[in-house]
Amino acid sequence: MSVINTNISATLAANAIRRNDRAMETAMERLSTGLRINSAKDDAAGLAVSTRMAAVVSGLQMASKNANDAISMLEVAEGATLEINNMLIRMRELAVQSASGTYSDTDREALNLEFGALIEEIDRIAKNTTWNTMSILDGGDATRVTSAAAQITSLNIQLGPDASQVMTLELKSWVPSTAIDAQSDSAGAGANGVDPSVDSTTNVGAFDSTVTTERANNTAFGGGSLFYGTAPGTAIDIKNSANSSHAITQLDKAILGASNERARYGAYMSRLEHSSDNLLNVAQNTDQSRSRIEDADYAIETSELARTQIISQAATAMLAQANQAKQNVLSLLQ
Repeated sequence: MSVINTNISATLAANAIRRNDRAMETAMERLSTGLRINSAKDDAAGLAVSTRMAAVVSGLQMASKNANDAISMLEVAEGATLEINNMLIRMRELAVQSASGTYSDTDREALNLEFGALIEEIDRIAKNTTWNTMSILDGGDATRVTSAAAQITSLNIQLGPDASQVMTLELKSWVPSTAIDAQSDSAGAGANGVDPSVDSTTNVGAFDSTVTTERANNTAFGGGSLFYGTAPGTAIDIKNSANSSHAITQLDKAILGASNERARYGAYMSRLEHSSDNLLNVAQNTDQSRSRIEDADYAIETSELARTQIISQAATAMLAQANQAKQNVLSLLQ
């Protein structure tokens, strides 16, 4: 039946063209951006998942950079500790030489000049070894020190996208003057409240913590108070045979401590290298998962664009024919 008021065929063709045009626009947008999800209406759930994954990937990549920065910092610390170790070996050599009875006190004074200069240089290196403007071998930054008695600088390295994923690095002090000054008040207790002669638990003054005599004398590692002399408030020296023998004992501990610290740095660096590699691997796999959700498949979208273009041409032709059919009805009235 032919009707005049409503052109059903033309209406159906026009609606088909509108739907097809939307599909064509979507295909063109996806091909232009390379993304399957360009707005929430494309895939709301997929957009939420891919957004979370993007945040995780970004955090993992930054954590890998953090690990590499920490490795660089440890390389600086290890290089400085190596030089300190070389000086300790030279100091021990001088102490062994001075301990010999073939040298006079005048000779020992000459040897002690170099010995004292090396202590001062160890002090200078410990205080001036920095990474990104932070001192890392002086244990003196109160915002990073976890143990005032042992003078340990504790640094938390963020190794993941979550706040709890941290690795703590401990860098011990190599500043001789800190320990010597702490030993030197008139009461025999140090500036930090540590009396090396007391074999008991002792309060550490402003730091409000406790240490034992062994900790106060830092016999557990090679820095700080291993440079104590035979009397309170004095540094080790080789001015006489007895002091030289004491210096040899202390320097043996210091050299062992330096070796242990370098081993610690090496262990940290090895762990951080593996952590960095793992972080990049996880980031890559997570990014691939995000890509499967968010990115467009060019083969599918190209086929979809070709399909919609063909349909658009066919629908336009059908609309023209539907409109022409009504013209045929009007010809009957002529």
